[in-house]
Amino acid sequence: ASHYLELTKSRSYNVNNKYSEAEQRGAWYALHYTLKRILQMLAPIMPFVTDAIYRELYGKSVHSERFPEPDEEFLEESPELIFRACEVNHAIWKYKKQSGLKLSDPIMERIYLPRTLEPALEELMDLHGLKYVEFYEERPPEDAVDMGSGVYRKPASTI
Repeated sequence: ASHYLELTKSRSYNVNNKYSEAEQRGAWYALHYTLKRILQMLAPIMPFVTDAIYRELYGKSVHSERFPEPDEEFLEESPELIFRACEVNHAIWKYKKQSGLKLSDPIMERIYLPRTLEPALEELMDLHGLKYVEFYEERPPEDAVDMGSGVYRKPASTI
């Protein structure tokens, strides 16, 4: 969940108006949808806290709501993109930690990602401060360094 929250943060805030209003509202919807269902599922375990939050946000008791059912619309969609994006996040965060970079520091190296991650490009670039990204179909260039999870980098000295 934290990976998804991090990915949608820049789209939700839209500080530089990089995203359209529809994209920003889409992020808000996804976050509210998720929060509402999490509160409903946690209500039997944490009744007081979840009810206080739910009342503040939705104006009624979480305990008057039905327990959420799986949403068939979302069950039909493949979660592959979000799983791959989470793996990429992990690989880049690990690299930053090993390199002594803060998570907010930009990466000035060329990053190679699998083409399947193209729909998440803007969010990944915003989240990790990626400046140079290229996609590969089967393999990245031979001189690229493996960061794990299908993520490769080409050091700035070789760009």
